[in-house]
Amino acid sequence: MPLAAGLTKQLLKDTGASVPVFCGPMYPGSNPELIAAVSKAGGFGIVQPLALTHLYGHDFRRGLQLIKSLSGGRPFGVNFTILPNAKYAKMMDEYMDIAIEEDVKFFLTSLGKPDPIVERAHAAGIKVYHDVHNTKLAQRAVDAGVDGLNLLNSDMGGQTGSLRAAEFIEQVANLNLGVPLLCAGGIGELKLCFSSGIYNIAIYSTLLIFCGVQ
Repeated sequence: MPLAAGLTKQLLKDTGASVPVFCGPMYPGSNPELIAAVSKAGGFGIVQPLALTHLYGHDFRRGLQLIKSLSGGRPFGVNFTILPNAKYAKMMDEYMDIAIEEDVKFFLTSLGKPDPIVERAHAAGIKVYHDVHNTKLAQRAVDAGVDGLNLLNSDMGGQTGSLRAAEFIEQVANLNLGVPLLCAGGIGELKLCFSSGIYNIAIYSTLLIFCGVQ
């Protein structure tokens, strides 16, 4: 089996998705209906906790339960942003406990060093992918034990990387890190993704447009 095909197969195993298309976490945008719809269709939705709670007004636990109900029990993930703020970190820590109790099996981490979350998640049988925007951070995340990488590029909206999708994909693919890679944004360059052996994409604002999310 070619390496790229094997890694896509690993991504599907990590997530329980049928197709390697993610709905990336968004503020605003991560409402239960959108996350559930993507997972129910065979993709993989990832919810942004503050959007779920502070913007759309759901209790975090009940919000996760609602997504499970709307998706027909299909798997989905939770995004945890790592920030040097004690109050925020305490809230995310509590949300992580709830996610584990609610049997969420996938975390996407953003910013910061994912090492403590990787250790905690792996102990609970949870896969962890990490957002990166350069090769140094990609290597560091893999060294920390993450299971996959979400490649943020300058063609995406919101939290952007510093490199164009094509350039970043090529640089990370050349590292041969041995973990699944997601192209986050810049999906107009899918031909480049495929030629570099990346068959997995994370879609953000495009889904808001087509799904009419408020």
